[in-house]
Amino acid sequence: AHYLSVGPFEGQNIVKRLPFAKVETNDLPLNIAYRPAGATPLYDAIGKAVISTELSIQEMEEVKEVTVQVNIITDGYENNSVEFNARTIAFLIKTKEKGNWRFHYFGTDHDVHQVAQSLNIEESRTERFTKDRSGFKVMRQTMLNNFSDMMADYFKSKS
Repeated sequence: AHYLSVGPFEGQNIVKRLPFAKVETNDLPLNIAYRPAGATPLYDAIGKAVISTELSIQEMEEVKEVTVQVNIITDGYENNSVEFNARTIAFLIKTKEKGNWRFHYFGTDHDVHQVAQSLNIEESRTERFTKDRSGFKVMRQTMLNNFSDMMADYFKSKS
């Protein structure tokens, strides 16, 4: 089964636009809007997303084994977090990567590779995109391809 949650962030407004819910592979929402604005509480958004996802998974009795893909999409550097800091998030990501969690970092208007590296996100899972409609479309397709590749790897490991 596939589950998806989307939580946009700006300022201290970190909300779930799409709550953690089961989706069929063919029903992945492709019309998620990206509208950068306001401050960037990047560390708080990552930390809250990881904790929220962990809690959602724990509540699902039928889940025995899970693979999680976290896609971080941002238009700028961290500049507004109050609950988490870079060291905490880097440790959290490193710990989760030892399990079946994979983090991908997509960014624009900053040194995305330096930021991703500082958060323990692999270079191969880091991509810069342009902050316009075509850049977002390319990034979204890359994100979907990454998801498809992850699922193929998972099923291959089970056969």
